[in-house]
Amino acid sequence: MTALLTDLSQARLRAAAPVWRRLAAAFAFALAALAGGVARADDPVKGEVKVFTDGGYARMVFRMAEEVGATVSVSGAIMVIAFKKPVSISVDTLSAGARDYISAARRDPDGTAIRIALVRPNIKVSTIPAAERLYVDMLPSTWTGVMPGLPQEVVDELAARARQAEKQLHKQQLTAKVKQPPLVRVRVARQPTFTRYVFEMPEGANAIPEREDGRFKLNFDQQIRWDLADAKATLPPHLESIDGEIDYDMSAVTFVYKGTPELRTFREDRSIVVDVIGEPARPKTAMEEGKPDAQPAAKPPALALAIAPPETVPAKDAAGPAGAPANMPALKDAAAPPPSPAPQPPA
Repeated sequence: MTALLTDLSQARLRAAAPVWRRLAAAFAFALAALAGGVARADDPVKGEVKVFTDGGYARMVFRMAEEVGATVSVSGAIMVIAFKKPVSISVDTLSAGARDYISAARRDPDGTAIRIALVRPNIKVSTIPAAERLYVDMLPSTWTGVMPGLPQEVVDELAARARQAEKQLHKQQLTAKVKQPPLVRVRVARQPTFTRYVFEMPEGANAIPEREDGRFKLNFDQQIRWDLADAKATLPPHLESIDGEIDYDMSAVTFVYKGTPELRTFREDRSIVVDVIGEPARPKTAMEEGKPDAQPAAKPPALALAIAPPETVPAKDAAGPAGAPANMPALKDAAAPPPSPAPQPPA
């Protein structure tokens, strides 16, 4: 029985051995990769240094494969140039190139600093970092005036690189936002005296109104594609146009006036409401529209003048005037004068 258990245990160990070997190999590989990564991170940055003595002072120009921050300090006759990353630079020719300023130079074993023994302790030192370059000027104590600057070709190169970096950044921003934002429809409501436009903004968006002569502009701080189809199809008579524009970090909608309408804006929840207030349009008459069958409106009838009836003429005989009935009684002319009296004979 004991022998059987022993055989089973050995069989289990033999079966598990490949698994342990695979785990051990993977662990060793991970340690090697980690060690390699650390070693690559600690690799010194390669560079070179040149020294120039024309111009009445000595200039050391350090140029590295990548930008490395550095600080320069002077204590007595010792100058220390400390780098934020280890560097691999040969400094053997520094003393030979500037004997009036440098007596000796050496690099620290870890590559984090360069120590320079100055010929005189009262040397003025000026430093100018410029991307991958570091300019260290050593000037005599009698130096007066402005410190030396960068060569013009270096200034031009740095300016060109700055412009290129700005273009690259702009391109990256456009690439990062290449996905088109969703299309948001602008709702339009028309009333007799005003037209309302409702801009429902996405979460976190803000709008800044801007008024100018003859136009009104809504500036949004996000990319928003506004669907202005309804707004453009139903322009009121006091608006000339409504247009939108979009950039990589903003959008805008511009109202162009026709006349002098009144505008009113307010915030309602996540929406910006714009009311364009103006006189309602007067409907055109048929004559104004130029229809051929249009007739002018009839004038109202004039008031009839009061006409006095004619005076009644008395009939001359019983038969009456011609055409009058025979039995019509004769009318006495009330306006006829009385008959004059007969003349009296003389007495």
